[in-house]
Amino acid sequence: MNKERSFMAVLTVAVVIAAGGAALGAESGLTAKKVDVYPRGALLSIEMEAEPRMQIELPMTLDPRNMTLTAGEGVTIQGYDIVEAARPGWIPPALASLADELDQARSRVDMLRARASALEQAMKHLGEAVPEGLKGAELETYVDTAVKKRESLELKAAENAALLEKAGKEHDLLRSEYEKQFPGDPDRVLLLSVETRGEGRIILDAWTRDALWRPAYRMGLNSSTGEVSVKMAADVSQKSGITWDGDILLHTVRPKGGINIPEMRPLVVDFLEISPAPKAMRGAMEEMAASVMMDEAAPQEPLVEEGLTDVTLKAGGIVNGFGKKEILELGEYVEKGEVSLVAMPEFSSEAWTVATVKTMGRAILPGEARLSVDGKETGVTAIPRRSMGQELQ
Repeated sequence: MNKERSFMAVLTVAVVIAAGGAALGAESGLTAKKVDVYPRGALLSIEMEAEPRMQIELPMTLDPRNMTLTAGEGVTIQGYDIVEAARPGWIPPALASLADELDQARSRVDMLRARASALEQAMKHLGEAVPEGLKGAELETYVDTAVKKRESLELKAAENAALLEKAGKEHDLLRSEYEKQFPGDPDRVLLLSVETRGEGRIILDAWTRDALWRPAYRMGLNSSTGEVSVKMAADVSQKSGITWDGDILLHTVRPKGGINIPEMRPLVVDFLEISPAPKAMRGAMEEMAASVMMDEAAPQEPLVEEGLTDVTLKAGGIVNGFGKKEILELGEYVEKGEVSLVAMPEFSSEAWTVATVKTMGRAILPGEARLSVDGKETGVTAIPRRSMGQELQ
């Protein structure tokens, strides 16, 4: 009886430990409910239920230097730490379903390989196991039975080989897709350890560079009225490993990395005795001065577009975290245009229908536009940036 009680106590402790481990592994359900997306990068806001001690595994696509943790109402964060940790075989939340498919495909390949080995062994034993002392009709009956059994095994082996080849190809395709979609380092994670007090939620804000968006348009011309309908959408893709499902704010420029007051050189006046310089030296000095002025005046092309002004577009929807492009609809409006027909026979035998909006009712961002006239697709063009009041052709 005592042994049974001891066994039940150990079993209870094991179940409690397993349950605790499951609670710490709740990061598989992480979803960003609010995201600010920039031309290159995104800021994710992830809400989690607060627990006294938490360990959250995050993909390496997030920047540990740009992470902040804030507490919601009723919660106090007593401390947190972010470190890199080795996790061989770790599966990011966004790829959980694909990982399950890959595991099923691998199991099917293993099963078919085992069946092939068993059939091979069965045929080998059938050829070796010839009973002794059979004569006449008994031997003929045995041979007929063995032949039929051999044919059956050969047929099963051929069918199994075809299934194994197909399963192998499916497994290879899934593995290639999984490796292609995997975000960051497959064997390392960012381990976020948090200690909290109270009940409520905590919010993790994290930056990732593995995100981008660009505007896309569908423009339709009504040739009888000259109206141009503009449907605007956003091509969004991200490979952070965390699914976005909520408010998505699309920004046209990144925030300033740092704002500093410019340093002004002091104006210094000094009196020098002017002495004439040789003519050759004066020419060299003039050329050097001109060269310096040109170098200082030439603007350096910025690597990243930054500025204090920003156009923000609000969207909503689900964007998976493994690099698949998603199209988010942003709205539709109508511009009044003028229609003209342009023909240049010396260049082309075709004529162009040109719609010109003299005064844009709103600003438009540069992007790709699919064009149509009276409901019929006519082609694709690039739309330049235009401010409100400018002309668009």
